Amino acid sequence: CVEHLSKAIENAPELQSISIRLSYGVFSDVGMERLSEAIKNASALQNISLACDEISAAGMKLLSEAIQNAPAFQSISIGLTPWNKVFSDACVEHLSKAIENA
Repeated sequence: CVEHLSKAIENAPELQSISIRLSYGVFSDVGMERLSEAIKNASALQNISLACDEISAAGMKLLSEAIQNAPAFQSISIGLTPWNKVFSDACVEHLSKAIENA
């Protein structure tokens, strides 16, 4: 699924916003790597919204690097489901650095 989504992002040069919600799902590190590459190469992408059960620290690092290198990036929203889950300290650190440097 992520491969098809990533190709769609790469082939839509005017795409400005993406929203992905996984019901009872996890973004794998391999999936995050592919999605992050697509985000880096999306010249008009401004807004990213993700919802899932979990993102690993490695996956968050990849995503964070992608938003730092996305030329038009403006905002990101990440929600964990269910609502009582929390990001690991490493995830927060990676995302914080990306936001500071974006």
